[in-house]
Amino acid sequence: MRPIYEIAREIAHDWKRVYFGAVPYLQAMRELTSISDMYGADDARSVVLYFLSNATTWRGDVARRIKKELNDMLKGKSSGLGCACGLGNVDYGLDAFTNSYIETALWSSLDNDEPMDKNHDVSDIAPELLAQMKEDCKSFYVKYEHLWEDNTDNQAGHDFWLTRNRHGAGFWDGDYEKGDELTKAARTYGEFTLYVGDDGVIYGT
Repeated sequence: MRPIYEIAREIAHDWKRVYFGAVPYLQAMRELTSISDMYGADDARSVVLYFLSNATTWRGDVARRIKKELNDMLKGKSSGLGCACGLGNVDYGLDAFTNSYIETALWSSLDNDEPMDKNHDVSDIAPELLAQMKEDCKSFYVKYEHLWEDNTDNQAGHDFWLTRNRHGAGFWDGDYEKGDELTKAARTYGEFTLYVGDDGVIYGT
């Protein structure tokens, strides 16, 4: 398995105009060797997951190969995500899908005209809302996972949130052979809006 810093160098060489949201994670990956490393207070696993969540616009043969390599590296750790989603020992694919969905929901939602993830994270999500988000992800994943490749679980979670909420990107705009079918399926879940209550807790409507 290649060191992460070597993978980061290849990414930088191939991805000429890196999406701004992926830049800090790609920079962090240049300082990492293995998935068990730490980057400041963040573990390498989180850095790689955040990079993948922000790398949906990076496409092509090299992108697909490296995304698969990173996902395979993540799957090598069987403990699942310890943060955020509280999913416990579930199938990794759903874990990655749900984590990416929630991350996308936070950075694409606004609070006082700023990205919600600037001042909030998954720990601020109301328990009932988090349960609903996890259930929506489980439902969609179980029904439609066969329409995308295993190595795109992170991107699929990202695109599920964007597509159901009719953002300017999503399944219809990605590397999916069944993009139109996935778009139609995602939109049956309806649009969903996050907001921060006076108590600092994130709710949804």
